[in-house]
Amino acid sequence: MATRAVMAGTTLEEVAATMGDTIKTVRENYLHLSPEYLRNAVGQD
Repeated sequence: MATRAVMAGTTLEEVAATMGDTIKTVRENYLHLSPEYLRNAVGQD
């Protein structure tokens, strides 16, 4: 559930709240799946 939600653009905060988890834990496990991940690094902001 969390993997698909993050890949679909759901914010990490929303995923954490839904899962009853901390944002830190969700960020550590799912950030790399976010469509926004590293967007600024490639100049697409």
